[in-house]
Amino acid sequence: MTAPAYSVLPPAAADVAPREQRRAAALLLALLVCGALLRFYRLGSNSLWVDEFATLRISLLSLPEIFAENIRNKSFEPPLYFWLVHGVVGVLGSSETALRLASAVAGTLSIPVVWLLTREVTSNVNTALLSAALLTFNPLHLWYSQEARPYALFLLFVCLAGFSLSRAFRAGGRTAWAGFAGFTLLAVFTHLVGLALLLVAWGWGIALANGRKLIRPLLIQSAVVLACVGPLLVAIAAATAGAPDTGSPPRAPTGLEIPYTLLTYVAGYSFGPSLRELQNLGTRAALAANLFQSGLAVVILAGLALLIARRLQRDMTGFAILFAIYVGVIFLASVVTGKAYSIRYTLPGLIGFLGMVALAISNSDPALRRAWLALVLALFAWADAQWFFSPAYWKDDSRAAVHWLSQHLPPGATVAVAPAYATRVLTHYARLEGTDLHLVSAVPAGGWEAQRPAALVLTRLHHVPDQVGLVTAFRRLAGPHLLKQRVVGYDMWLDDQLAQNSAGQPR
Repeated sequence: MTAPAYSVLPPAAADVAPREQRRAAALLLALLVCGALLRFYRLGSNSLWVDEFATLRISLLSLPEIFAENIRNKSFEPPLYFWLVHGVVGVLGSSETALRLASAVAGTLSIPVVWLLTREVTSNVNTALLSAALLTFNPLHLWYSQEARPYALFLLFVCLAGFSLSRAFRAGGRTAWAGFAGFTLLAVFTHLVGLALLLVAWGWGIALANGRKLIRPLLIQSAVVLACVGPLLVAIAAATAGAPDTGSPPRAPTGLEIPYTLLTYVAGYSFGPSLRELQNLGTRAALAANLFQSGLAVVILAGLALLIARRLQRDMTGFAILFAIYVGVIFLASVVTGKAYSIRYTLPGLIGFLGMVALAISNSDPALRRAWLALVLALFAWADAQWFFSPAYWKDDSRAAVHWLSQHLPPGATVAVAPAYATRVLTHYARLEGTDLHLVSAVPAGGWEAQRPAALVLTRLHHVPDQVGLVTAFRRLAGPHLLKQRVVGYDMWLDDQLAQNSAGQPR
């Protein structure tokens, strides 16, 4: 039988014996269960950090208001994810668990989808199982699967779009091409960096397929996606023209962003220095404080890179393109726009990287394969354990900060907070605590006498350039009786005499 005109990728996997099918299905089911357990374990234990609180604030709006709010902002997040969270919150309430539920479900479902994608690209069931296993325990994917932000859902749609595209390249058909366009649109309406999927599609078409046969369907699907997204892009451009930038402060790229991205792909944010240490202490000091774990992660990453380089093959091309385009596009966008480079925007590159690792390991000698798999999974498990049980890697604990303040300050006390945006999430937990604290933005030293705060709270120090001046001004105001407390993500100072005087007051 003659192959279809579109059959330009390796032939689909041959029929597998029923016994092997049952084995593969059992292993995939076991991975799915493990992935779900990891992603739902302690899902609501960490309090919301500032970006997650933004999700709460937006999701409590009406559907039209959510659309308008997301058109006005500059975070490149269309309303689809927030509409979904709005529905969850309407049914389950606004707890931390409910807010993160969509991400946990999306992260769990990504495991079988990555299996499908890898099997489609490589025609190898064992490589597909290995790729799914790597994603199951990957600490970076676990982080975003437990965060009330759109990235896990975005990644799920990217994987579904990739699977559909691979199917379309192999055999054509309207269903596969429509699936690619549809899932690409869902990805874009979850996060605008989904548009890079069009570049991935053309890269796959040029590198893997007969370009002349695919020009017409690729042009049609690209036109459909751009036509559907165009009005949204125009609305965002019009709404944000001349508006102040409310995003993170610009940071000039150094080139170190790319190797650090690769490091997070194998170690996440919970191995070696934490994000907070990198932001507050600087790279050199944070690495010096975590030399062993940092060195171990670098050695494993270098070994995997060498293994991939030695096992280069055609099956890796699609994964390499997915990785290179997402990392390259986000880095280039940072260079051009000045917007700080962020690993979360490169998350689809993780799938490309893990696909290359799975292929390199599966094509190694049996002894080397077992050794590498054990080493990588041990690193993942170590990082996952630290994410769950080491406070150094937890998100900012706003709940604990408010609780400590409420135990040491009289009702109605003013608390100065920097950066200013942190007042919102702290006010949220103050309301939940039922405590009467007046949380305000910390002002420069000249305004302290009028403000008369009873406490000073600093968090996310990389966004507080005048932290030394703020602490010095508060020390002068509070006098010699100064009490300092540190909880995860927060440094707090208050007048110890005031704390002692309020200790006996009823709460």
